[in-house]
Amino acid sequence: MAELNERPKYSVIDFCSAIEVFLKARLLLEHWTLIIEKPERANPDEFRAGAAATVTMDQAISRLESIANEKISKEELACFRQIRDHRNRLVHFFDKRYVRKPDENTLYDLVAEQCKGWFYLHRLITKNWRAQFIRFLDKIDKLNELMHRQRAFLKATSFAFFGDRSLGHAWKHASETIRRPQSRANVPEVRLEGTSEGTLVVR
Repeated sequence: MAELNERPKYSVIDFCSAIEVFLKARLLLEHWTLIIEKPERANPDEFRAGAAATVTMDQAISRLESIANEKISKEELACFRQIRDHRNRLVHFFDKRYVRKPDENTLYDLVAEQCKGWFYLHRLITKNWRAQFIRFLDKIDKLNELMHRQRAFLKATSFAFFGDRSLGHAWKHASETIRRPQSRANVPEVRLEGTSEGTLVVR
């Protein structure tokens, strides 16, 4: 979170890397060779040494769906790809918005992108993949709590889903329903309900 203000370019890069790591971690639980770009050439020594070429985001998702029978929704896929493409532009091309400290609108869009990405990633980890990641849920909860402590999280998420910088009803509703966690049992949960687009609810 601190990188958003101090080093926003690297915040984009690191956040995308985090998504890819979780996708690969889920794939790894099926079999370690599945995260190798060419499984038929998988070498355990190279793998342990961190010298093996691993799958891209799209390859990881494709294998999760075809081998592990894990479904990634169209919304999740589009969001993750948007974050990946943003990362790739910053790594491989010049973006004048990041030469100096980005302006408020650029930072707002960046926060919106990451909060939307966290919403989908958190849902996958704690719902779809709960059994696989149950040992790490306490740490995931701490990450989730950090996201919820940011006022920008709720603002940006309402914009990400509703396209309204004035925040409107979604922000008002979310503000009224936020609860600070007091124990493991009531760590905040983000979900969408209500309208066809969904209403942001933070409990």
